Amino acid sequence: LMPSKIEYQLEDKSGASMDSTIILWDTSALVDNPSAGGTDFFSNSEVVRKCTLDNHELTVTWAMFHPTKDIIVSCSDDRSVRSWRMDDLTCVETGCFIGHHHHVTSVIPFRDNFISVGEDRRICVWDPTSRTGEPILKVQRDRDRFWAIASHPTNNLLAAAHDTGMLVFKLQRERPAFTIHNGVVYWVREQSVRCLLYTSPSPRDS
Repeated sequence: LMPSKIEYQLEDKSGASMDSTIILWDTSALVDNPSAGGTDFFSNSEVVRKCTLDNHELTVTWAMFHPTKDIIVSCSDDRSVRSWRMDDLTCVETGCFIGHHHHVTSVIPFRDNFISVGEDRRICVWDPTSRTGEPILKVQRDRDRFWAIASHPTNNLLAAAHDTGMLVFKLQRERPAFTIHNGVVYWVREQSVRCLLYTSPSPRDS
């Protein structure tokens, strides 16, 4: 068994495995009956297998619930990142994203994107709605392999662990690129350059 994750609101648990599957477990009976289970974990009948996701071809290295949506995101040694949509009865694959050249070691949902890291020394940012399945951003180190990634619960901060340390970064700039020339402020916003005269009431695109 590889890393697993509990979704407290749904009372579900996902587990990633070396047999290339992800198993979603229903633990609601344990919540309803706190005395159930005891120390005999392996014979506990209150934990029920909800569904098995078997589209990955090699070891599943990471599986994680989306914090606000009924989505699971996973990655594997087969170099893919996959997303799955849950409902009360089943879980269906909604996307397969290819862009790593080696084992993908960790993936997380972050705002409207997925972010993955791998042994190819690469960080990939994915758009879940993309039909091409290709990353919208790729960052690669010269030597170190990446092993895990995590995000701050409220701030625009991410941390990726690699062979020799940790890389802390932001996905997007919070302060726009700007410059001032001859009394005019120029800055970049939404892929356009905008300018503002000190005496002008409103900015304009250029």
